[in-house]
Amino acid sequence: MNSLRNALCGAAAVLILLATCSGGAFAAERKIINVGEVVQEVMVKDLDGKDTDILKQDKDNLLLVFFNTSCTLCMEELLFLEKMVMEKKEGKVSIAAIGIDIGGPAMIKKFVENRKYPFPVYSNQTFSVGLSFGLAYTPASVVLRKDGTVVSVIGGYGEDGKKSVSALFQ
Repeated sequence: MNSLRNALCGAAAVLILLATCSGGAFAAERKIINVGEVVQEVMVKDLDGKDTDILKQDKDNLLLVFFNTSCTLCMEELLFLEKMVMEKKEGKVSIAAIGIDIGGPAMIKKFVENRKYPFPVYSNQTFSVGLSFGLAYTPASVVLRKDGTVVSVIGGYGEDGKKSVSALFQ
């Protein structure tokens, strides 16, 4: 029992260190983008490793969904979003799923090969985009208006998050 506790504490310390250092030497000076503020771009990598600004889209809102392929709750959220898109077809939201796996675009590309998500999937290996919104874990989501205004930041996946996302499809 003690060794399990020590292992979990060690893993938590490593994750905190990675989150803090992922932005380089000036990570502590990173400005957090808050609800109501406007972002000019959201740069991630497509699955071929090319930089892409995903803010440019045609719907009223953009839902950024941060996931990790080893996260069970993340997989549940992606399935929920897939179901919402397939059932509703229309809505006021575009979805961009953003994988933060350490393997980068190649790992995310391999992950989605056998899955046919009805929304684009991108990579943000260092989680820098999520960190810029004050997020520190997955699953997590951010809703942006078409003009880049941050509407909401949703940490975790649960009933409140489902209600918020479902409302975007009305």
